[in-house]
Amino acid sequence: MAMLLQLTLKFGAQFIGVGFCVTLVLCGVSTLQGYHYFTRYNDKQSIRVLAGFILLLDFLSMALICQSVYYYMIPHYGSLAPLNAVTGELSAECLISAIITFISQMYFVYQLQIGKLTIHLKTLAGID
Repeated sequence: MAMLLQLTLKFGAQFIGVGFCVTLVLCGVSTLQGYHYFTRYNDKQSIRVLAGFILLLDFLSMALICQSVYYYMIPHYGSLAPLNAVTGELSAECLISAIITFISQMYFVYQLQIGKLTIHLKTLAGID
């Protein structure tokens, strides 16, 4: 009974803690945001490509998380040995999440730089 309780705690953390359910919902939200962005806004081509690339990375991240949850829950259910190691898919998902975060942060810095430049030009021209 104690072993079953330990498995329940670990698989429950995997199912909710790693964010399988939350990740599925957020992937749907980002898909909806992408749909709204591509159908309503007409930004520069480079920004649209960047948004599409981030959306593609988000889908890839979701697929890797699904594969990792499947690995732990279906073929290795009841076995404690696979829980001692992280799958390659989960490691790749962490890398993809870091790439998404880096691109998003750099785009934010870029937007701040553009805004700062606009403020300096307005100050030089004497416009408030």
